[in-house]
Amino acid sequence: MAWSWCRIASAASSSRIRTASVTPEGAIICRLAGASRAGEEIKTASRLAELSVPILFTVHGHGTFEGPDLLFFGPRRAFVANSIRSNAEGVKQIAECLRFQQIEVVAVETTFGCGHLDGVVSLVDKDLAIIYPKHASYKLYETLGGADYEIIQLPDEQEARNGMPINMVALGPRRVLIPMGNPRTIDMLGRHGVDCIEVDLSEIMKAGGAVHCVTGILRREPRST
Repeated sequence: MAWSWCRIASAASSSRIRTASVTPEGAIICRLAGASRAGEEIKTASRLAELSVPILFTVHGHGTFEGPDLLFFGPRRAFVANSIRSNAEGVKQIAECLRFQQIEVVAVETTFGCGHLDGVVSLVDKDLAIIYPKHASYKLYETLGGADYEIIQLPDEQEARNGMPINMVALGPRRVLIPMGNPRTIDMLGRHGVDCIEVDLSEIMKAGGAVHCVTGILRREPRST
C-alpha cells in the first residue's frame, strides 16, 4: 500500500478551514481556539453528514484543536501539533482518536508566532517535504528524514514571510497550487521536478491565510503500489 493522496475540495468558510480533520476512517470535528468562530463546527458537521462523510469524534471539554495542526506523512503515520491554536488537551484527544484507528502519532510543537503546522511544512510527494526552517522543530526534521523524505527549505526569509509559499496545496505527486509572487521558492521546487500552479490570493492573504487555509480534505483513498 502506497501513500494515499488526498482528494481536496474547496470548502471555504470565512477565510480558513480549521473545523475538521479527515482521517482514513472519517472526520474529526475540531474545536476552534477563537471565540469569534465558535459554532462553525456545527455547520461543518452538518455539511459533512450531508456528504456522507462519517464523523468519528468531536474535540470537547477544555480541548482546542484546529485542522491544520494534523498532517499525515504516510498512510498510517501523522504529526499532531501543539500550537497557539491547538492546546495540550486537544492534542491528547486527537492522538487518542488516531491511535484507536491504529495510526502512529508523532507529537510536535510549533514555534511562538507560528499559527499552525501548515505554516511549517508541506508535503509535495511521498518522499519530498518543504520546510520553513525557522519554525521547524528538530523532531519534525528527524521524523521526516527517518521516513525517507528528502527535505528542502524555503530559500528566502522575506518571501517566506510575505508570500506564504509554504501554504501550498498538493494536487498530486509533485504538482501544487501555490500563492503567486514567490519566484525563488517556485524555482527551487521546479529544480526538484515540482509543477507549480500559481494563483492570485492577494485578497485572502489580507486575512492571514493562503490556499491551504481555504481548502479542506474530504476523503483519503488508499492507492495500490
